[in-house]
Amino acid sequence: MSKKISIIGCGWLGLPLAKQMVEDNWIVKGTTTSTEKIDVLTGAGISATLLKLEGSQLSVSDQSIFDCDIAYINIPPRRRIAQIETRYPQEIATLISALHKSTRVIFVSSTGVYPDNHQLQTEELEPVASKRSGLALVAAESLVRNRFDKWVILRLSGLAGPNREPGRWFSGKKDLPNGLNPVNMVHLDDCIALSKLIIESDQVNQKVYNVCADRHPVKIDFYNAQCEKLGIEKPMFRQELGPHKVVKNDLVKKDMGYSFIYPDPLLF
Repeated sequence: MSKKISIIGCGWLGLPLAKQMVEDNWIVKGTTTSTEKIDVLTGAGISATLLKLEGSQLSVSDQSIFDCDIAYINIPPRRRIAQIETRYPQEIATLISALHKSTRVIFVSSTGVYPDNHQLQTEELEPVASKRSGLALVAAESLVRNRFDKWVILRLSGLAGPNREPGRWFSGKKDLPNGLNPVNMVHLDDCIALSKLIIESDQVNQKVYNVCADRHPVKIDFYNAQCEKLGIEKPMFRQELGPHKVVKNDLVKKDMGYSFIYPDPLLF
């Protein structure tokens, strides 16, 4: 089994995953865009590299970040950037061109690649994104598939966990739409556990997996539960069903034998 991994994007998910891989005795390299965070990574036993991407311009403080057996790419589109649907794929193309074609790549995407068309969304369906960030991710996924022979794409649903508390997003807001829409969420602990499982299962190849909790409570119930947990004011949603989707996670459970730590978002 390979023991050398580069985690490109040590943020909310990448950093705790990198720390876990260090604990498991992997040689872990990680990137950050912040000079202040270099010491945080180094202190955790991660070989830190400053990496910045601007369109076709790539700047790295240590080229050895690209000398790895596995590259875990976790750089989401910056939604407020102009023309993100073309700029983000250009940045990903620039990044992956620096990796050897024999590298095994795990690319973190999003279930935002699926449309809100009132249907169940599985990996067998062709992604038809409508939002700019979703279009950007669809294009980036295609770039990864075309460049590498060994790849896995993880489409994560709405993220929740420490320092990312959904109850704070809508607390106290009134007359919010689509209160009966089902939510598609996943907890940080499941993102880390499943990522680790796939990293260590080096036979898993050319797979796309939806990463989403089993259950899909409606917005009213989910956000009320989250606010109650935090002891903050609940939002007020309208009792209506709007454009939505339900993301299915059956494939990753079947292939990997995975049971979600948090199958029910009401218990996040």
